[in-house]
Amino acid sequence: MTFLGSAAPALVAAHNSNGALAAIRDLGKAGVPVHSPRAPLTSPVRFSKFVSTDLEPFPNGQAPRRQLTWLLRAGRRRSGMVLLPAMDDLTSVIAGHRDALRPYFHLYYPPGEVVDAVLNKESLHTAAAGAGIETPAAWFPGSRAEASQLAMALRYPVVIKPRTHVGTHSWFKGGLVSDQSRFEAAYNRAMGLVAAGAVDGVGGAAELVPFVQSYCPGAGSHIYNLAGFLDHTGMLAGFSATRKVYQSPRRFGVGVCFEAAPVDSELAARLTEMLRGMGFFGMFEAEFIEADGAFLLIDINPRVFNGLSLITNRGLRLPLIWYLAALGDWPAVEEQLAAARRAEEEGCGPDAWCHRFVLESMVVSRVVTGRIAFPEARHWWRWVRSAKDRTLEASWDSCDPWPGRLNGLQHIARFIRDPRDFIGSIVRD
Repeated sequence: MTFLGSAAPALVAAHNSNGALAAIRDLGKAGVPVHSPRAPLTSPVRFSKFVSTDLEPFPNGQAPRRQLTWLLRAGRRRSGMVLLPAMDDLTSVIAGHRDALRPYFHLYYPPGEVVDAVLNKESLHTAAAGAGIETPAAWFPGSRAEASQLAMALRYPVVIKPRTHVGTHSWFKGGLVSDQSRFEAAYNRAMGLVAAGAVDGVGGAAELVPFVQSYCPGAGSHIYNLAGFLDHTGMLAGFSATRKVYQSPRRFGVGVCFEAAPVDSELAARLTEMLRGMGFFGMFEAEFIEADGAFLLIDINPRVFNGLSLITNRGLRLPLIWYLAALGDWPAVEEQLAAARRAEEEGCGPDAWCHRFVLESMVVSRVVTGRIAFPEARHWWRWVRSAKDRTLEASWDSCDPWPGRLNGLQHIARFIRDPRDFIGSIVRD
């Protein structure tokens, strides 16, 4: 294990995800002091021994100028921190204001327009086509009128999705449309949800117009995730892979169960070519639907992500690698990437990752509401118990036990406070 001794502190300006908790633990185990905004009692990171939540709450979902002001205030209070990418909005703000933030932080971000292009589905599809990476068929209407014209030519079912989550602080991830008669109402509803979640001062009118994508039935349980790091020269790279086999909500949601998977070297090479062509560098997770033997790119997360602890525990320590790159310690970056390649070749580490409380809550609620039959429920209960010693629990770590011990109570408190959260994430398809 790498210990950095008197290392520069890191700032993970997020507290509401298991990805943030994984990043904090990865850095903390390397001897890096980690700071985070003051977190609510329901936060996954609140009780981690590796983090100091001594900064004021982060203005998540608010205007970029308020987020930038928060970052500058934090930087002046504790200068010299390494600022990690933690959320889409935050990553976009940091990348777009690198010059203002550099006097106070160590940064490793491409230009703001590059990050925004990666996070925007239209530009991402264009870049993927140029690199020979397949994507689901997609259409990007510029207005409601264009969408209405498009509806007559579509082959159903289709999915309506936001073009980007930057500047659209909304729970809406996608809506399934089964036939043309339902398209206009569904599209107007999606457009209203995106617009209602829009943050002042972000993006333009085009980004508030959802796009349409062909529906792939495997999107809920056959997602191949290729996580990695690419340096600014495009020459240093490392990859690890997982498969998302269950998510919450079931149809359009975040991962609840992941299994380790081999790295597809040809796909990794094409992804590297695409990211290099876009001018991107740093850590990332690319999501692909597996359909009829093909990998269809649907998203890239240029930040910490759910299931990150499975990647780090299998040898690719992305938060630490990104941290070392921000400090310019390239020999240490190369050392970590070499160790990750050895671990990948040897198949080291755990085989799976599971957010057990959410999975078991979903299975029980779906049995009770008739959404799944008992044999499917039994399959997932057996999945959890089949290789317990080789499966990571989302919030549990024996050397940092309190987030895991309190995880169930934290979710119960969330659901009591907001029953719609329970319906939306646990019960809803």
